Amino acid sequence: MFVLNSIQNPLPLQIQFLFENAPPLNPTLNAKETQTKITSFLKKKGWSCKNELFINDRGDGKKGRVDIVAHKDGITLAIEIDRLHPRKKSILKLQGINAYRILILRGTVKCVIPSGIHAICSINGGNDSKEYV
Repeated sequence: MFVLNSIQNPLPLQIQFLFENAPPLNPTLNAKETQTKITSFLKKKGWSCKNELFINDRGDGKKGRVDIVAHKDGITLAIEIDRLHPRKKSILKLQGINAYRILILRGTVKCVIPSGIHAICSINGGNDSKEYV
């Protein structure tokens, strides 16, 4: 499932298309395996990627790391990967980055898209979602 926050934070169609047409991913993979698969997919599509990008302030005064930051043709994606629900620290980290901000959940999306987030993807292969990389 790919849920867009199209009114508050529009996402370019090319990015939406990228994730909607990604190959399936096993939702039982752990966070690191999921990160590796997503990074590999993005690199195959011509994106340069940096995993675990260090940031001085994740939005709450603490240092942190963003799971994936990808660049291509002047576009930057910041991606955080969480299990079932977006974590507060993931949202804060993404909100502090000048990029298209995407949360990827290893479960079915059953939440409102937080302010400042462009999209949420689910890699759960259930009936109400599509599997994504």
